[in-house]
Amino acid sequence: MKRISLAVGIALVLLQQSQAQEQSNTLPKGVPIVYGKKDDRLPKKLKVRGILVEASPAWIYCGVLATAGTIKVQLTDNIEGYPHKNVYLVLPCFADDKAEAEAKYLNRALSVVAHKLYAPGKPCYFEVVLNRINSQAIPFYCLKDWRSVLERRAQVTKTKSGS
Repeated sequence: MKRISLAVGIALVLLQQSQAQEQSNTLPKGVPIVYGKKDDRLPKKLKVRGILVEASPAWIYCGVLATAGTIKVQLTDNIEGYPHKNVYLVLPCFADDKAEAEAKYLNRALSVVAHKLYAPGKPCYFEVVLNRINSQAIPFYCLKDWRSVLERRAQVTKTKSGS
């Protein structure tokens, strides 16, 4: 009986590995997240005002694992101490379909407060992040409560170029 259970267990593991290999051939290639450092001279907290120009949702929803996706925001206002034109944000549980996320969020104005991301889970919690946005070595920031902010009509409006 133990031999049968062991054989079934091994067969299941091999089947899962085979399926995972098949899936990995169809999943988009990821780009590493760039984490901030305490001595990188960038602000710990940013008041971000800009246009959401790129979205990279995770390919699985939060559940057993805490997943995260990313977005790129083109700044409309300068931020003191932040010399870049774009801000890159990690959004915990951002797992919409890519086409759906782009239709809902791209070319929309965004006004949020974000915190520098120092490591996975600091300051926002996630275990797996799928990122397809290349930040060109600029550290990512974290938006903890993104869904309420992005979906609130008062803070997210379609821009003239996107209407």
